Amino acid sequence: MVIAIIGALIALLLPAVQAAREAARRMQCANHLKQQGIGVHNFHDTLNGVPPIVVNNGNSPTFFVLILPYIEQTPLYELLATFDTTSGKIGPAVFSRSWWDSRDEPFRQQVSSISIYKCPTRRSGTKYSEEVSGSTNCGTPGPVNDYAAPIVYVRKGDSQDAAYNTAAFWEHQAAVQPASPLYRNIIRFEGPIRVSQLAISTDNRTWLPRDSFAWWGDGISNQIILGEKHIPVSRMYLCGNDSYTAYRTDCSFIAHGGASRFSYARGFMPEWSMYPPLTTSPTEYDTSGSPQSQYSFGSYHAGICMFLIGDGAVRAFPVTTPSRTVLVSLAHVCDGVSVAIP
Repeated sequence: MVIAIIGALIALLLPAVQAAREAARRMQCANHLKQQGIGVHNFHDTLNGVPPIVVNNGNSPTFFVLILPYIEQTPLYELLATFDTTSGKIGPAVFSRSWWDSRDEPFRQQVSSISIYKCPTRRSGTKYSEEVSGSTNCGTPGPVNDYAAPIVYVRKGDSQDAAYNTAAFWEHQAAVQPASPLYRNIIRFEGPIRVSQLAISTDNRTWLPRDSFAWWGDGISNQIILGEKHIPVSRMYLCGNDSYTAYRTDCSFIAHGGASRFSYARGFMPEWSMYPPLTTSPTEYDTSGSPQSQYSFGSYHAGICMFLIGDGAVRAFPVTTPSRTVLVSLAHVCDGVSVAIP
């Protein structure tokens, strides 16, 4: 009888214990986003600009590398960087697959140890992603993260937009080079975090922030700048670019290139009806679905997805939040649409 009573009490208490643990994990996840927001503001105070989404094309550093010194991760930044003695900026390191393959295990563990880039509801620890066997144009395997920046691509009426829309959407970082046919497309990107400027297009060490907070024309309190990104359970820690798996990839957050571009950003192309909704489950799009839908924001929390607002606040958006009328407007820097943040 006593054992039965104890068993009944455990059965009653267990859901409450699990709920309390998830509440703690959710709070920690929100705090991780908040710390990244502080890093963005510290970066802006120091360099008078918003951290670029990437420095340049070709396996160059991403936003998540550039803010490391501003989230108390200077030793890791220095470990990753090669420096120009005059500028003190991250240099021409190429974070490619061959670069990662040549690193030893202590190095891999160290660069995979940044806890604030992970949501504890989804994962923790120092496990890193691995390349999917047989993949082509694969991104760089390596340290993973659970957050991404929104990119908004807007048609500007140019007759060549249709020809360039796919390339410009995925390859917007090529716009740093004035000689590139995609240079014209930088004006079409109206999300909060854009590619850097290069004083010398062939030298990554000459990068500068492209935009200041003034770029966020709708106001920093009306701007989402980071959110939890959707990664289906079946794609955790896998980095590949075969068929649809490119859109369900979990590559390194360190560098742009190949499938890695899906690791630091999520995109909206409203004029091509590409504004994927928030996912409702960690298993959503595990095996099927359109690429555009899989390239979305989403969390492992029940019913919500958390976003970082430009003023440093973190908000939990219901997964039912309309994408076209709310998410796109909050990601767009200057559409002038008044939207209440959930």
